Amino acid sequence: MAPPTSDGIPTMKLAHFLKPTIKSSKGPVFELPSHCLHHLPSTFEPKKWPLKVAYHGWRHPQTNWRRWVEKMASLHESTWEKVGIREAILNSVYQIKKNDDLVLGLAERWCPETKSFILSWGEVTITLEDMMIAGTKGTPMSKARKADHRPWMRKFMDSGSEIEHEAFLALWLSRFVLSLSNAIVKSVFPIAIRLARGTRIALAPAVLASIYKDLTSLKEKIVALTKFDNWGNEDNKLAVTVRSPFQLVQIWAWERFLHLRPEPNLIKTGEPRLALWHEKLTVVENVRKVIDSSKDDFDWRPYVKPVKNWNVPKFYGEKEMWVSVGPNLSEELQVICLLLEGF
Repeated sequence: MAPPTSDGIPTMKLAHFLKPTIKSSKGPVFELPSHCLHHLPSTFEPKKWPLKVAYHGWRHPQTNWRRWVEKMASLHESTWEKVGIREAILNSVYQIKKNDDLVLGLAERWCPETKSFILSWGEVTITLEDMMIAGTKGTPMSKARKADHRPWMRKFMDSGSEIEHEAFLALWLSRFVLSLSNAIVKSVFPIAIRLARGTRIALAPAVLASIYKDLTSLKEKIVALTKFDNWGNEDNKLAVTVRSPFQLVQIWAWERFLHLRPEPNLIKTGEPRLALWHEKLTVVENVRKVIDSSKDDFDWRPYVKPVKNWNVPKFYGEKEMWVSVGPNLSEELQVICLLLEGF
């Protein structure tokens, strides 16, 4: 990396990297925290588990939401690009069908201490890279005196209001990003206003943290199942509410586990990567078994592979390159450079 100095002459900066210690990729390369695999149900039969999961953050687009997105995109797409939320907003028009077995199969492998999935053959996790690819970079009242989503949409969509864009972003943030409740909450207003004015805000860390928190809650409930003596007792039910956009966990798995994914859609020109999985679903007989046997089929870097009509992000360079930090450098590369500069 060669950041320009005040006189315009690039200067070298030494980067420090951990020296590789593994000489071969064959065999176990490190000791896994195996305690995270203990205290799990002896068989993988989620439909028989006395576990009730409410996925409040797994939102589907409302009627006419796509039309509102298309209208707002025609007016404000350049602003969305600037603040890094274009793909995240476009993603909200697609419907990701939930596979409970897949979600629970991943959750039972979650390790709260390492914030990763501990598999029999390795350790993997969902990261900020996945949030970036997903695009998350950046009224009438109900009885509870809060603005519900549908009345809010009816109030502001095509209203010609000077704050229609801010109202649109407030609904998008409340419903598809932060999933705070079934209503619009005041805490999203400052964020919506800043985004509408072209100010970048780091949304991805908040979304990822909420996913980690919900994975931990799910894992705790799955471990608690082992303490039940009688699963057939209707009174013995464990309940947990997942408020984060958990469809991103399922998409993360579909991108990486070849034998867990459905046949992807063909992306049309201009569509985000999430369109691959719109309304797709596949049934896997035993998710636990597939995960355990996926060592040779796991895709460690799915986003660097070419997909028709989807452009691989610029920060996935095939070769090393000189990067001059300046006003013309893309926001994504600026983030990468800042991260490298911290080492």
